[in-house]
Amino acid sequence: MAVQGAEKPAGDHPQLVGTDRHITVGAVELKDEKWDAARKELRLRVTLVENYPTTLTVYSAGRSFQEAKATGANIEATAEGETVRVKLTSSKSGDAEVTLRFE
Repeated sequence: MAVQGAEKPAGDHPQLVGTDRHITVGAVELKDEKWDAARKELRLRVTLVENYPTTLTVYSAGRSFQEAKATGANIEATAEGETVRVKLTSSKSGDAEVTLRFE
């Protein structure tokens, strides 16, 4: 089953592909997504559920992943090819601010 309007074209900069938390693959938990070209950073605001890990999948658009930081969550990030996976966990429900830096 496809979600109406869920597809977006691949861009020329890193962008979120989806999450593993909800059937809508991010439509519920993703609150904001911005690419800062000057800093080469993808910034995301994601709503997390207490003690429920959420993994974000990001398309790197051919850029080299450098670093991941989060406020409001613990973060683990791995990169393979043009895919960056970011696992977020938090001991309380609420929003996390995530910054992914690329070269």
